[in-house]
Amino acid sequence: MKIKQKYINILYLSAMAHYALFGFQNCSNQFSNMQFKPNSDPQSGFGGGTQGTYIEKVDAFSVKSSIPKIDVLVVMDNSGSMNYEMLKMSQRFNAFLQQLNTTDWRVGIITTDVVNNTFNSRGRLIPFDTNAKKYFISSNDSITTANDLFSKTIQMSTGGSGLEQGINASYLAIKNNFDPLSVNYQFIRPDAALSILYVSDADERSDGLNLALENTSENLIQYIKQKFPTKTFNAHSIVVKENDLTCLQSTLTAVDSSNKVISAVNESFGLEYAKLSQLTGGLVGDVCQDDYTVQLSFMGQKTIDQIKEFKLSCNPQDTNNDGQIDIFITNKNTGTNINQFTVSNNVVSFNEMLPIGDYEIRSSCLNEVIANNL
Repeated sequence: MKIKQKYINILYLSAMAHYALFGFQNCSNQFSNMQFKPNSDPQSGFGGGTQGTYIEKVDAFSVKSSIPKIDVLVVMDNSGSMNYEMLKMSQRFNAFLQQLNTTDWRVGIITTDVVNNTFNSRGRLIPFDTNAKKYFISSNDSITTANDLFSKTIQMSTGGSGLEQGINASYLAIKNNFDPLSVNYQFIRPDAALSILYVSDADERSDGLNLALENTSENLIQYIKQKFPTKTFNAHSIVVKENDLTCLQSTLTAVDSSNKVISAVNESFGLEYAKLSQLTGGLVGDVCQDDYTVQLSFMGQKTIDQIKEFKLSCNPQDTNNDGQIDIFITNKNTGTNINQFTVSNNVVSFNEMLPIGDYEIRSSCLNEVIANNL
């Protein structure tokens, strides 16, 4: 199928404007969302154009289940200033869960504390029910039960380290996923999409300065790719947004279920968390929102959307100057073409979940060696 570039641009700009209305940012996806293997021996001249200018790329992926799997890791700042944000998450996380109701999902919680050595620090999953040793909620629970467990668990003690390190904690949580003695063991499934949600009123290491390797967005992305080469991953963040001085300097107040007034003062802009969201195509939310419903709902929807997206190995081109991108998608099992999709840069977004099967995407891309010498 050939897609009109003008139509694609309109769709993309419209989507960006829509998300902007709700006060958070939507960033381009950086990961494939299905298992694939780029062709290492592309052929030249596919689709026309100056001979040798373009090369054919063939990407292949498989859809292995009609019910997609999604693992969600919530990273909660548990330092002394976070009572307000914990309350807001407990009240509105149901909006996130509702978006996952047609998937095989699971949700776990860790904290930003990697300094102390307690049951809820250093990337360890926090128990939802200590008696049952339940370390995550899942689609096996009813939405009502899952939301009730989440609401109670997320309102934890705020005695965690003031040197918040959510990205480092994520790294440790994934590392613990491979340790048979850890409560995290096999929480993250190899065939599931992964979404990480950060909630903090501070940056990584509180101020985002003097970051060690394990505190950087790039290191976490590389580590996930190393451990799960074909995994879809995005990160969302609810933080003090860059240059939002009103939020940064605000004293946030709310009333909990026992009519107790709680208040909090924010610490710093969440720049490194926002950067991670931008690099992985996630959303950046606003920690100062009075009601988290809209942003959590859109983050849940974005988590679902990632399982319908696929990252090509290059940006497909219009090789014969007819105003249309040259890209063809085929179900290899049935021989039928897939027509319901859009393309933005090197990301293909399918309108619906594809049936179980093996798929091939053929596209024309610039031959960088030739193009650079023209």
